[in-house]
Amino acid sequence: MKDIRICLVETIRPGGIGFRAPLNVLYLASYLTEKKIVPQENITVIQTDFDSVIATIAQHKPHIVGFSAVTPNYDFAKKIAREARKVSRAVFILGGQHISGLPKVLAYPFDIGVIGEGEETFAELIVSYYDNDCHFDEAQLSKIKGIVFLRNKVPIITSQRPLIPSEDIPQINYSFITKERIYEYTTILDEERPVSVKLATMYSTRGCPYHCKFCAHQITWGNRSGLRFIPMKKVVDQIEFLYNVYGVDCINFLDDTFAYSKKRIRKLMEELQKRKLWKKVSFDNVFGRANLIDEEFVILLKQLGVKSIFFGIDSGSKRILDYLKNSSLTTVQVKNAVRLCGKHKIWVIGSFMLFSPREKESDIKKTLQLAKWFSREHYAQRLNSNVTTPYPGTPMWEETEKADILSVKGRPWHEFVMIKKNVFLKPFFKTTISYPRQEKLYNDLKKMAIAVQGRKEHLVGWYEAEKFNNDANNAMRNPFIARLRIKNRFIMFMHFPLSKLKKIVKAPHNMRFLIKDILNIFH
Repeated sequence: MKDIRICLVETIRPGGIGFRAPLNVLYLASYLTEKKIVPQENITVIQTDFDSVIATIAQHKPHIVGFSAVTPNYDFAKKIAREARKVSRAVFILGGQHISGLPKVLAYPFDIGVIGEGEETFAELIVSYYDNDCHFDEAQLSKIKGIVFLRNKVPIITSQRPLIPSEDIPQINYSFITKERIYEYTTILDEERPVSVKLATMYSTRGCPYHCKFCAHQITWGNRSGLRFIPMKKVVDQIEFLYNVYGVDCINFLDDTFAYSKKRIRKLMEELQKRKLWKKVSFDNVFGRANLIDEEFVILLKQLGVKSIFFGIDSGSKRILDYLKNSSLTTVQVKNAVRLCGKHKIWVIGSFMLFSPREKESDIKKTLQLAKWFSREHYAQRLNSNVTTPYPGTPMWEETEKADILSVKGRPWHEFVMIKKNVFLKPFFKTTISYPRQEKLYNDLKKMAIAVQGRKEHLVGWYEAEKFNNDANNAMRNPFIARLRIKNRFIMFMHFPLSKLKKIVKAPHNMRFLIKDILNIFH
């Protein structure tokens, strides 16, 4: 094993997704230990939403720091990395969808970018670094597939790396993180009954057989299908571990299309039955494709224990839907899938998008009509109201950039989100629809989303379940966060005693935050 220290940073903007396992960097850490490249004690996993990156890097003194960032978090990742440069001379490596989609943006404070899947590439970088006396040179880097590096400040992109075989996708090693980062208490709907569960996220596949124009996930697979099924034993081993060790009783699969194969659903159910986990673990918010859904499939999902399914409905206009989905989906299939799920009491999350490239107001009105129909379905659980977003590296980004209808010059990366709470984001494409009219059309869709959410909250027992979850999450997290903050303050004080003393003298009232954290530990 290589005796080098590594920090892996999952970059999440403040107020991001919150307490969910940082699966991207956990896969990297798990691969390195599974392949016996770096000992586990030499790897530290950091989440920026509550860890102090500076304090942790200052404490562990890594040789290599790996950052993972999607497009909305890219500027934040740069900011964090610049601050980390003040305490570290490590090699800074950036991975994730943004650098994979736009490798030419690589610049200081990052030294190297990983393009696409990271496990094999990152491992090869570490081995090369160690074997060359903890140093990189251009000759080395040019031989490593799937990276971008700087030569005289000019990005050099190497050849594309093949996708990792399904059998080499590592099993997640949860001992890199504490239980507070693994699961959360949340409310799901079991038919008409709100239920409090311990929910964790995981994957059972990688890739997707479809090539939606806007999908940022496909960037990771090099705009190839990349569909691989993780061996079922690994999948159920992970479910069994989460259930036995942490009491997790609900799984949110993050697969691009979980409901893809009836055969695989049957295999999963059989394996759960063998291990006496069937009906003890449920599945919520799994991703499906309406064009694949028939009654047999819905019955299988119901038997498995699926409580809700997510459909990317996207548009009510055939012209726009054909563009977005490459003619792989129709509104007739959408309505059929939603009705079948409702018939068998599986809740549906429907996602809609407005302001796609060359979309006219007549197209938008068709989408609003379909959304109105969806919102009236009894088993409509949530309606997502999104603004079509051209993530760098997607077919949509490349096509609209060439056609000169992409309107993003000077726009900050943090605005590249499909939805922003209580804010209407200006559309990304040139259009003849006036801005006030755009906002009105979006608000019409947003009102439907609010109405669907409100109907769910009126179910008997909803608020009681939500209160229980909030209390349970706070009881678990508050002492954990308080200990982290105190530890981070201590580390920063040890490394920067004079500057920290000056801050205390200038603003002694801030000591109340330290006192509050101490009280939270013993609450």
